[in-house]
Amino acid sequence: AGYMYRDQKPEGFFWLAHRTVDAKHNFIVDVHVTPGNVSDSTVYLDRLDHVLERFRFPLEAVALDAGYFTT
Repeated sequence: AGYMYRDQKPEGFFWLAHRTVDAKHNFIVDVHVTPGNVSDSTVYLDRLDHVLERFRFPLEAVALDAGYFTT
């Protein structure tokens, strides 16, 4: 676990489950677990590459929340 401290979130040791969803068919196609202090944006591109290689379906669009607005 990793120690997580974020505004308006509980503070402590946590795990995060990063999910990738095929919104067209409403399926979760990938779950990747990390310590709670790992940002979603850190693992995102690797997980997207993994899903595209694994399932080989065409990528139409990507939607992210404001938490990915990082350098």
